[in-house]
Amino acid sequence: MFAFSGAAFAAGNLLLALKLSTTDYGSFALVVAVLVLSSSIAPLGLDQLMLRRHIPLNRRALMPLLASATAIAVIAAAFTLYAYKLEIIEIVALALATVTAAVLRTVAGSLRRHGYAMTANMVDTSSDWIILLLSLLAVVGVISTGTAATVGYLIGLMLVTLAGAALLRHLERNVKFRVERIDFREAGSLLGIAAAGAALVQLERLLIPLLLTLADLATFAVLAAVAIAPFRVMGAGIVTSLAQQIRRAHSPEARRKALLHETQIFVGLSALACLFVLVVGPWAADVLTGGKYQVSLLLAAAACINGVGKVLQALPRAVIVGGGTPRDLHGANMSIWLCVLGTVVGSVIGYPAGLAGLVAGAAIGNIVATLPLAIIARRMLRPVDQPGLA
Repeated sequence: MFAFSGAAFAAGNLLLALKLSTTDYGSFALVVAVLVLSSSIAPLGLDQLMLRRHIPLNRRALMPLLASATAIAVIAAAFTLYAYKLEIIEIVALALATVTAAVLRTVAGSLRRHGYAMTANMVDTSSDWIILLLSLLAVVGVISTGTAATVGYLIGLMLVTLAGAALLRHLERNVKFRVERIDFREAGSLLGIAAAGAALVQLERLLIPLLLTLADLATFAVLAAVAIAPFRVMGAGIVTSLAQQIRRAHSPEARRKALLHETQIFVGLSALACLFVLVVGPWAADVLTGGKYQVSLLLAAAACINGVGKVLQALPRAVIVGGGTPRDLHGANMSIWLCVLGTVVGSVIGYPAGLAGLVAGAAIGNIVATLPLAIIARRMLRPVDQPGLA
């Protein structure tokens, strides 16, 4: 599922890059980046709590969800208008999409908790398929501007959210389960982890227009489609799989076995992904965008470092989210925001060398700052001392 959605994301972005102007494509990529971050914050951790607790998405949960999502949507829209000077229509669409995506994320969490993992994955990855559909509309001339693409993205999210919510409502009417209370403190810790994780994925897209230009952001979005996308798919798949395995594990030994298995997969796939990016990436970007965007070998190498760094950071995060105590979650929350800070510092140090410097600097800063997170995960994996043994 994640591999197919990753391919849809890559293909959709490349077609949009080909058909839209550099400025229009850059503005659409920026809206999507802000939306991913704002929609991660908007549920205030309730979407993540749904993975750990049996909480129905009824009025008791929906009212605080909509209230928080609306507040975050207004803040995100105001910040985007001030920092990036986008069109008013794009700003309004961003605000509405933030609320919509917050509900969508929470629906996906509920579906996964009820055991409908495949359906939840389809809901989670729906945004990638929406981008592919928008790109096909751009090919036939229906969409020709960044604003039209943004509005189309909003409409697609709304339709998927309505369908997912209807399905969830039907399931919760017919399934009996013990309802647990909403622990907003636990949700707050989960919120920090989810928001920081989203920030780490999108941070370069948010920083590039501020430190470089919108044209550089468009180039980075193409780079992400042909070079970083394999790592994005890998990270999403491994984190989802590993968190579920850690949650089901009943001992540190079982957790270590699960982590070792996923790490072995990560190493093998990373080697293949780096080889693919270095050999095919620059050529693919040139050919698939009609020569509009050029990706140098240096930029492709920076993308490899960036992608590997993101997956390395995601491994300990999955261990903690899957089986951590509230104390572990709080520590992980602080540690992941340290990774965000490291990414920002690395980007600022690297951007004088251009886009490649910013991308590589962000990755190195993130990798260095991942150490505290790895320490927390390692503590969870320690063998349990047995009585009578030295």
